Amino acid sequence: MVGGRTSAGVAAELAVAARCVPGVAHASGSFATTVIVAADGTNLSKYPARAVDAATLAGVQDLGITEGSLADLRGASLAVSTDRARQFGWRTGERVDVLLGDGTPITLRVAATYARPLGFADILLPRALAVPHVTQALNDAIFVSGRPGADRHKLAIGLERLRYANADLVVETSAHYEHALADAAHEQSLAIYALLGLIVVFCALAAVNAVMMSTAERAREFALLRLVGAGKRQIGTMIRAETLIMVAFGLAVGSLIAAPGLALFSRELTGSAIPSGPLWIYGALVSFFAALAFAASSVSTRLALRMDPVKAMAARQ
Repeated sequence: MVGGRTSAGVAAELAVAARCVPGVAHASGSFATTVIVAADGTNLSKYPARAVDAATLAGVQDLGITEGSLADLRGASLAVSTDRARQFGWRTGERVDVLLGDGTPITLRVAATYARPLGFADILLPRALAVPHVTQALNDAIFVSGRPGADRHKLAIGLERLRYANADLVVETSAHYEHALADAAHEQSLAIYALLGLIVVFCALAAVNAVMMSTAERAREFALLRLVGAGKRQIGTMIRAETLIMVAFGLAVGSLIAAPGLALFSRELTGSAIPSGPLWIYGALVSFFAALAFAASSVSTRLALRMDPVKAMAARQ
């Protein structure tokens, strides 16, 4: 992959220069833009798109074409991921109304659908169509593929010479590019986990406070049970049973409330309503809150049972 050192990008001519490097089979440049779609027929939503050179894209990217052909991605046309096509109700060959990144309304023909949009874009536009509607038509990435059987060492030397001839270029292997994407995804994941950690802490404090307060308010009830013959162990067993019911009910209701939103979010992101995250996180959170509830109820019950039952009955609420 060839890109620019700055966020502005590199000139389109460098894709042509990359194709002239010995050992290069294909080189295709593209840049990011947006397309605005009325997904539900009324409300406008912005979706990531890329302006591409359809004649060279297939040689460097396997998008998993499901219908149509990238060869038809020319003129007033677009290609769309299968998930978005299903969401919008678009079919190959159909003409659809969208707005380009600068707000220009336009009618485009759906030339193809593809199954692998992640890391690229949900919508593809012909480069010639998008150029007049962006501030700078500079490529933010030029993807390069080598010829079968080509000497990789010579190919690397040729790309390095291209980089030295153009100071703004950065040349990365596919492994380095994938590693950079993985690092960026990892940083985003850390930020999300930190936010979830804060939410867990606040929820834990709220749960402990609720359990402690509710148990402390039952001191007279515990005292009355002890005066009519109940033992401390029996009261403790009763509280544990109540806590088990409360935890089961709370986790069931909480999961049912969160499931629809999580399923919709997962479908928007991956096309599947089943979340792809690790199940151990859910299990760890369930175990943590269950243990926390039992610990809080046990401690508060022990404190309440330390009072003399007669004095506890005589005390005002």
